Amino acid sequence: MLDILKLFQEKMEKVKQVKWKRIHPIIGLDSRTLNVITAKSTLHTRESSTKPDWISAINTEAFVKNKKNSLLIVIGESWSYGENFRGVQSGLGNDSLTYRINNSFAGHCAKALDSDLLLSAVPGNCNQNMVHDLDRLLEEYAILYEEIKVIFQLTSPGRDQSKIEDWYKTLEHYNTLYSETQTLDKKLSDVEWFKMYDEMMLKELNRVITSHTNVEGLVWKNFNPFMVDFATDSCTIVICPWVRLTAQMHGSVFELPVINEAGWWQDHYPKYKNVENDSDYIMKQLDNLESSNTLLRNSSLNGFHPNEEFHMLWATYLLGKTEWTIL
Repeated sequence: MLDILKLFQEKMEKVKQVKWKRIHPIIGLDSRTLNVITAKSTLHTRESSTKPDWISAINTEAFVKNKKNSLLIVIGESWSYGENFRGVQSGLGNDSLTYRINNSFAGHCAKALDSDLLLSAVPGNCNQNMVHDLDRLLEEYAILYEEIKVIFQLTSPGRDQSKIEDWYKTLEHYNTLYSETQTLDKKLSDVEWFKMYDEMMLKELNRVITSHTNVEGLVWKNFNPFMVDFATDSCTIVICPWVRLTAQMHGSVFELPVINEAGWWQDHYPKYKNVENDSDYIMKQLDNLESSNTLLRNSSLNGFHPNEEFHMLWATYLLGKTEWTIL
């Protein structure tokens, strides 16, 4: 027992501590049996350590304890946060915490898996911050549960360079991708650049998950396609992004963009000297982005974020890709 406590203390020294605030009494409860937050739950919130100063969202990390032996950790940005829900306006700092979690895909998945839930979702966050968040949370909680499931959202690569953190530079391929001088004998094609980016993020996710023996993962994308076939036993890769499933449900077929920030092509991409930066490729991606935005703008299921009904659908869709539970 003393050895376990010592190991736990050593792990805690590696983790930036942000104290949890208990929410008591829990406001907004209803009698639905699908809810992960009930009158018997313990609910805590805090702000993610990677939340930038300019983000107004509150309760960016929420911990729902139901005295379970397993924990579901869900990592994401505004999509996973529950933007577009009733009473939720993260840009104004407005939250309806209990309602948001109970109606989110994270809450539905935790209920189906009969597990506690830790949701870390910072609106506007980037992939490189989010994988760091997962690393931090697993260091904090892997030792406290018999098993942990991770559902990890990858979003558009265009957010990663809004602020550069030291831990980015330890990622494999980071220096090659973002070098502002040419370091390769032959430049990468534009497709190769995005393939290398995906490989970088999936390798890091795999490293974080396999650092613990009691963790299994699932990774999905909201906007963009996976550019590589990545083989791993640690993580289920959900190939179909949210926008593609939305398009299929509307009977619409088009290519998804590789990135969702139109201005990134002009503001950032030309700085990277190891890639060809082909104008025809960029114009094609901008056309793809317009098709994607038009679909979301006109969809009855969601805007640029899904509504409550689609969150339940997405929970079912994701869990159906795993062997974690029988649906």
